[in-house]
Amino acid sequence: MNLNAARGLIERASESLDGAEYALRRGHFANATSEAQRTVELSIKAALYAVRVEPPRGHDIHDWLLRHRDAFRPAVRSEVGEWAMAMSELARLREAAAYGEPRAGRTPGAIFFDKRETGRLVGRARSIHESVSGFLGALR
Repeated sequence: MNLNAARGLIERASESLDGAEYALRRGHFANATSEAQRTVELSIKAALYAVRVEPPRGHDIHDWLLRHRDAFRPAVRSEVGEWAMAMSELARLREAAAYGEPRAGRTPGAIFFDKRETGRLVGRARSIHESVSGFLGALR
C-alpha cells in the first residue's frame, strides 16, 4: 500500500475540486469541467495506489480501474462502477474543455455554456472525491 502517494494525490484532487467550484461560480464552465475531470482522475489514482495498484499515466483510466475492481474491499467495490463511469464521461469532455473544436471554429466557452450541466459534473466530481477521501481515511 502506498499511502503517501495516495495522500499526495488526494490533496491535489482537493485543490482541483476547489478550482472547479471556483470556476463554476465565476461562470467559467470549460475550466470547471477540466478541473472536475482532474479531480476525478487524481482521486481514482489515489484509490488505486492505496490498494497497491500502479495507475497508468493517461487521463482516461476507467478500464484500468474496472480491471482492478477486486483489489478493493467489498464495501468500496460497489462504488467502483460509478467512479469508472464518471471518469469515462469526464475524460471524453476533457479535450473539448481544454481546446474546443478548432476545426469547427468552436471555443471551449462555446461548447461549455450550461451552468446546470457543469454543476452536475462538478457535483459528480465532489461526490467521488468525498468517497475516495473516506476510503483513504478508513485505511489510517
